[in-house]
Order: sequence, then C-alpha cells, then structure tokens
Amino acid sequence: MKYNKLSLMCKVLVTCVIAAVCSLLYTGEAAHASNKKNANCYLNYVTAEAHGKSYGLYGGLKPHAVSEDVTWQEFFSDLKIIEYGVVLLECDGSSHAEINAYIDMDGEWLELFTYNIKEDVTYFQLEDAEFKENYYDVKIEFAPHSGSDSYTVIYARFAKEYKVSYELNGGRFEGKGVDTYTSGVDYNIPNPVKEGYEFVGWTGAGLINATKDLIIKNGTSGNKLYVANWVEVKTDGVTDGSNGIGKDNGATTNNDVTKVAVKAPARAKITSVKKLLTSKKVKLSIKKVAGAVGYNIQYSTTKKFKKVLYTKTVKKANVVMNSKKLKNKKKLYVRVKAYKLDGNAKVWAKKWSKSKKVEIQ
Repeated sequence: MKYNKLSLMCKVLVTCVIAAVCSLLYTGEAAHASNKKNANCYLNYVTAEAHGKSYGLYGGLKPHAVSEDVTWQEFFSDLKIIEYGVVLLECDGSSHAEINAYIDMDGEWLELFTYNIKEDVTYFQLEDAEFKENYYDVKIEFAPHSGSDSYTVIYARFAKEYKVSYELNGGRFEGKGVDTYTSGVDYNIPNPVKEGYEFVGWTGAGLINATKDLIIKNGTSGNKLYVANWVEVKTDGVTDGSNGIGKDNGATTNNDVTKVAVKAPARAKITSVKKLLTSKKVKLSIKKVAGAVGYNIQYSTTKKFKKVLYTKTVKKANVVMNSKKLKNKKKLYVRVKAYKLDGNAKVWAKKWSKSKKVEIQ
C-alpha cells in the first residue's frame, strides 16, 4: 500500500494511539525519560473508542529519540509502555509526524520507531481534519491488526507551544516555573519569592494591573513575558513601596505599613512607522512620554492584536526594529506602551497606544 505525506502522518498518529490504548489497558504507568524538544507543536491529547469502551491520555506527551525495530506481534506481546510522545514538525499539517515510545519488554527498555514497524494496520482512513490558528484536530478510523472485525475511532489534537519568560527582578521560584504552554489547557503561574520583599504581582504581557496567582487561560496564544513587582519589607515591620507598583502617586500609612507608589506613565502615541515590503526593518517614531524610561513595542497582522507577531522593549523613542518575522508582510500594525521605573520594577502605562498601520513602501 502506498501513502502520500498526509496518509503517512495519519499512519504515524494511528500507531501513537495504539500505544496509548495499550498503555491504558496494561498499566497506565508513566516514568520520566530525557526529552529532545525539536519542534513547536505537541500532542495535547488522544482519545480512542474501541470495543464499546473509551480510553484517553492527556498532557506530558513529549518527543524522544528512537532507533529500534519491532513487529506488531512484539508490540502487543507482554507489553508495558513506560512513556510515549508524538511531535508534529509544523502545526499546519504540511510536515510528517514522528511517534516514539519507550516500552518495557521482558525487563528491558526498548525504543520503538514507527517507520520501522514491519506490518501495516489492515485499514485506516482520515475521516476529518480541522485546522485552526493554534491547533488542529484529526479524526481517524482504523482496524489495528489482521483479523480485527471492529474499527477504532481516534480523536487527537496537536497544539502549538509558546514560550513563557520572566523578569524576576532579584526574585526566584521556590519550585519550577512554567516555561512553555499550549492553548488547550489552563496554566497556573506560581508567585515568586524574594528575601526581604513582598511580591505585589505580575505585570507585562498585556496585564494592566499587578496580578498575583496568575493563570494563562485556555485559548490564550503567543509568547509571554511577565515582570515581577515587589515592595520592600523593612526589619522594623515597615513595608517600603519604593520597589513596588501602584495606582496613584500618594502615600498611605496604616500603623506599621507605608506604601509609596509611582504614578503610571501617560498613554503613548506613535507619530510615524514605515518599512519596505521586502525588508525586515521597521522605522518607528514615538512621541516621548514624560517620565518614561522605555517602551514595549508589539507588531501584529491584525488591528486588534489577536496574535502578537513580534515584541520588543526599547529605551529610545525613535528606533529601527529588525526581525525576519516582519519581512514580506503586506499588512502590519504596531502599538506601544510606556513604562517608568520604581526601584527595579517597571510601572507600565494603563493602556496601549492606539494601534497604527505600518506604512508599507
């Protein structure tokens, strides 16, 4: 049987799901193995309906290096899957997928490689595929081995992975922070700690006010940069807000606590923005904001910035942005937000500037 590229992708996904279902039937056990992260798109979940029962695996599905060769008989015989993963090289479905699985066979760990499996499934067909901006869903029917009189229906979602970075301003996470996320589930961002300081909250990444116990909601997209804000706790029990963030320029005293806040800068205004179509450079001019020491600049292909294409923080009001992400874009929009410094913490303007269309020359 010959397969085109999309069919090959389906075959690989089918194999993944067989591994998933076997994992649940035999043990459901998972163990850590070193991951090789070499793509931007991961399997969010797999669910299978077979023989009147439903099975599913969610989360932790990462790619691994693989090399060994097995048959289907070996695959199903005395099988206990330790961990498995799938990686799709591009989220638009144009590239092939890879399935890798660690198994425990007779007390030895083996690595499965899909393309070396010697026997095909007897039947499979891609029933449906829905491509979205941040993920794509597939539905597949297949008969897993020769002689099977029952089809299995598979549903799977591949989702893009985005980066999360932090400016901790001298703080640290007590546990592990969130470095990446996909748009399919909620992610809780832990609050950091800093000796001698109280954590006020996160700013950046579109946050207007400092926010504790931050959650990246299901459906969110784009890389994120969060900034930690602090107030100093003095040894005499006084909290000094000189390194914190606030809403007004006043001082509030309550027995042993004093908090001083820096007023947020005014809303920025873009005076001009130009670029050549084939160039990756954009020339941007911003009207200087009183007291501001820097500006965060974001570019998008949509006026409402549903997806941020490129972002950068600069200190000058007249800058030339240089990124290959900006090249050959026929339509671009830009917006700016100013910030001041309150100690080491950034105090951001409450609103972005009005979005401005880039003049393509």
